[in-house]
Amino acid sequence: MRCISVVVITGALVFSCAAAGQPQVSQTQVGQAQDGQAVVRQEADDSAQRFRVLRRDYIRRNWDSHPIKAATAGLHQYDGMSPDFSMAGIEAWLTYNKEVLLRLREIDPNRLAAEDQLDRDILIYACGNVIFELEDLAAHRTNPSFYNTISDGLLSYISRDYAPLAVRMSRAVQLLGGVPRAFEQAKANLNGVIPQAYVNTAVENIEGSIKFFQKDIIAAFAEVKNEKLQANLRKSANAAAQATSRFVEHLKSDKLPKADGNFALGREKYRRMMKLTEGVDLTAEQLLAVAEQDLQRNLARVRAIADSHFDGISAADLMARMSSNMYTAEELIPNIRAELGTIRQFLVDQRIVTLPSPLEPLVAETPPFMRWGFAFLSAPGGFEALADQAYYYVTPIEPHWTAQEQREWLEVFNKYVATNTSVHEAYPGHFVEYLHTRNAPSDVQKIFRSYAAEEGWAHYCEEMMIEQGWGSHDPMYEVGMLQDALLRNCRFVCSVKMHCSGMSLEEATQFFMANTFYGRKPAAMEAVRGTFDPGYLKYTVGKLQIMKLREDYRKKLGRSFTLQKFHDELLSHGMPPLDVTRRRLLGPDAGPSL
Repeated sequence: MRCISVVVITGALVFSCAAAGQPQVSQTQVGQAQDGQAVVRQEADDSAQRFRVLRRDYIRRNWDSHPIKAATAGLHQYDGMSPDFSMAGIEAWLTYNKEVLLRLREIDPNRLAAEDQLDRDILIYACGNVIFELEDLAAHRTNPSFYNTISDGLLSYISRDYAPLAVRMSRAVQLLGGVPRAFEQAKANLNGVIPQAYVNTAVENIEGSIKFFQKDIIAAFAEVKNEKLQANLRKSANAAAQATSRFVEHLKSDKLPKADGNFALGREKYRRMMKLTEGVDLTAEQLLAVAEQDLQRNLARVRAIADSHFDGISAADLMARMSSNMYTAEELIPNIRAELGTIRQFLVDQRIVTLPSPLEPLVAETPPFMRWGFAFLSAPGGFEALADQAYYYVTPIEPHWTAQEQREWLEVFNKYVATNTSVHEAYPGHFVEYLHTRNAPSDVQKIFRSYAAEEGWAHYCEEMMIEQGWGSHDPMYEVGMLQDALLRNCRFVCSVKMHCSGMSLEEATQFFMANTFYGRKPAAMEAVRGTFDPGYLKYTVGKLQIMKLREDYRKKLGRSFTLQKFHDELLSHGMPPLDVTRRRLLGPDAGPSL
């Protein structure tokens, strides 16, 4: 019998097996092996140390550069701090990210522990996002909305009870004080021709902050019985409102007359966007083929439902019939609240995904100063130690609206779309993802998130729930899911075509109208969004990446595969780019994610 010589080095122990006629391992050879292993261990230790120092420094510099994000994440030592929007500050952050990216790529991932390897991969994409935003998009030079962050930062002081209201109020006063400087820096930086769609969108959004500063934030802290603090708040809020008004007027009088329609990234930058930020390296033609194939899949399913359940009526009539199943204004929020528990129980009964915490989102009316959409989840940051309540905000009709406006709102937000929204925002979408991410093994995994992974997960959940039998007693639940899927399909197609093939805003608007069955106003709004948010194709990209990963993971695990196991594994390390998750679950030779 052949005996193969084996040398196993563990600390100071050396084991060998030699048969007659086989060469003996000399002490010199053993020493050389020990020296070689020592060198490898030393190089691994050096790589690990260099990476951990770099990771720690990057996290600190990230928070220092984005204090509002840090405070919102639950790091309240950053409360009240405003970002540095000076050109020098922005360019220093860009330069630093380029340097870090080079240093990360110089570190051999095979010499890192598994969790450090994962963090390294995530940080490479984090740097890629910064480089694309500041170098390729040059958002600080071309998009006025880049600077509209302070009003968003104030929301956490209002909605998160991590400290007494008076304490949060004093920090809001401090943050308001940064508004004038931020907009003065914005004026200096926005020194070229800006796309018209960018200016119009920024004017609309930033004008909303004026009312927020003048009225809403004052009302939010009205119960604090401290006259000096109230006076400081009124003074700071008034100064912020005036600075915001001046900036809006600057956009209208100086930027809008010079604005043009040149928003398109072009093929090279578009491909770079997907590669740098998500690890998807496809041409515009390849992406468009994927987009159109999924659009046709969903349109075919709509036609099949119309034929099998509704006597072959048109897709437009089917959508109109769905819209007529609406809640009254009084029913809207109570019914969404009641149904949420039913959806949650469905997840448990069907073993779809683990719920790692008994926490539940609180369904509530969207606060008046946040009513820019139908519904959304507001979850605490990953480092929030005290205020762990998440809010699922649902926007009611406004009493000052006309009867027609109220009816249109309730028709669009009909009972089936409302259910699909709850699946997306709460169970098993964003809220369940939040519960898992807060338990992620490292700070990097809690902080840095992929647009495609985060929105792709929530969008994937909509179709997955239908697959698992949710709403099977009523085909309209699937129709509601499909209308939202068609919306995301159109975003995918129009993003590629507007930025790579010269599709106009009017052509994009018509495309949305024809394939989502929306009216002109919401279709036009979706088209405009694609000019400044080319990444909104990532809802569908992420969904398709997850569906492909699920099938490949099923093949790998065979009989041991369960849907719950897959979902739990997918969510267990935060929401990094799905290219990273794919390699984690399938190995280094996993192949492309899309």
